[in-house]
Order: sequence, then C-alpha cells, then structure tokens
Amino acid sequence: MDLTLKEVERLKALNQREFASKTSLDKAQQQYLAARIQVQATRNRLALAGPLMAQQQVTLALARNDVEKVDLILENPGFWLRSPDLYCHAWWSRGIM
Repeated sequence: MDLTLKEVERLKALNQREFASKTSLDKAQQQYLAARIQVQATRNRLALAGPLMAQQQVTLALARNDVEKVDLILENPGFWLRSPDLYCHAWWSRGIM
C-alpha cells in the first residue's frame, strides 16, 4: 500500500509539472484505493477471527457434552426410564407413542 501511495504522490508531482498524464495519475489512484480496500478487508477478517474461534470452541464443547450424555445413556439404559426430561423420548423410541 505504501508503494502505491508513493506512486500516486510521484505522479501528482509530475502531473502538476505536466510530465505525467491524467490517465496515469487516475490509474495510480485506483491502484492505491484497491490496495486500501484489500488491507481493510484483511483487517476485518482478522477482527472476526477471534469471535469466530470462540464460537467454534463453544460449539465443540456442546458437541462433546452431547457425546458424554449419549455415552452415559448407553452405559445405563435404565436412565431413560428414570429421567423425567427424557421420559417421552424413551416411549417414542420404543414405538409406544
């Protein structure tokens, strides 16, 4: 980005002395703006990386919790019948409901 800014400044100076065309100055300014947009897009992605990683870690923790619950259920099938939260599911999974 610094190089494109220097090129814009150089072409502005040349343009003021009528050694550079307006077209080449416009092209250099467009390249500079494109570089600034790219830098800003990269900064935005970096700013979002932390929160997205935290969100993924929470999702992973929830999935691990679900796996632990399933492991407990498979170890103790009677748990289904004693748990009020899972009572309907126990009947549904047996085809009764």
